Amino acid sequence: MASLFKFGAKEHMEQFLEEGHLYMNTLKWFSEVEDGGVRGDPNEGLVGWWQGSLVTLHFGDIVIDDALSVRLHSEERQRVNVFCMYRYGLQSAWVDPRNHRPGDLCAVIHNRAAFMERVDAAFKAQSPFKHLEAGSVRYVDQQIHHGEVSPFEKTLGYSYQHEFRIALSPGLGDPYSFRVGDLTDIGFLMPAGKVNRIPMHVNLLPPKR
Repeated sequence: MASLFKFGAKEHMEQFLEEGHLYMNTLKWFSEVEDGGVRGDPNEGLVGWWQGSLVTLHFGDIVIDDALSVRLHSEERQRVNVFCMYRYGLQSAWVDPRNHRPGDLCAVIHNRAAFMERVDAAFKAQSPFKHLEAGSVRYVDQQIHHGEVSPFEKTLGYSYQHEFRIALSPGLGDPYSFRVGDLTDIGFLMPAGKVNRIPMHVNLLPPKR
């Protein structure tokens, strides 16, 4: 099973499928947006998180053990542009309602491989960015994680998102509209409120016409 879901308003989901319009906000935007913690995550844009119990600070002859935890942000990291989707699979077949709002539509991409081939082709043909990365987000325990943090790591509190992320860098510092072309042959729309009624099978296929 290799399907991806994108939730949003009707107009935006139609643009996503018909034009392959990927509206990519910055990690800084996600760190600052106030939406009750649904999308907003103050830890977006981190490059490192070190546990105080494992850190020793030296100030000349003064040594401080068991210091406070240290989180390091990077302006360059916060400028990275990302596009987020829900990774649907055996372990994520039940979609937590926090992933969408009332009235949203769900754009279903039932062929992830074909989708990523088009993303990669569009990136090579038109993108002003140097690097494209894509993959599933890994959720880490903020009480024990110690070390560097990648754009594909978030804290356990957001694990309900089962996120698949596309990241472009070095970022522009502003939203970017990335178009990969018509996706209607590998995707379809459905009401977001009906995603938990989808029967489990190997691949999601578009409805018969």
